[in-house]
Amino acid sequence: MYRKAIFSKDFLLVTVGQIISLFGNQILRYVLPLYLLNQTGSSFLFGTILACSFIPMILLFPIG
Repeated sequence: MYRKAIFSKDFLLVTVGQIISLFGNQILRYVLPLYLLNQTGSSFLFGTILACSFIPMILLFPIG
């Protein structure tokens, strides 16, 4: 009975939506600094934006 409740249509839709959202966030985390590097040619800006994108992950993963 619980197996059927866990894998309901609503649960699968939320799970697939979350996976797509996380995938999109990871793409943005890597593509935005590359875009800025391509547009400006500034390796300093590239490194700064890349480092700033990892700060929340580094600070919050141990808590999570």
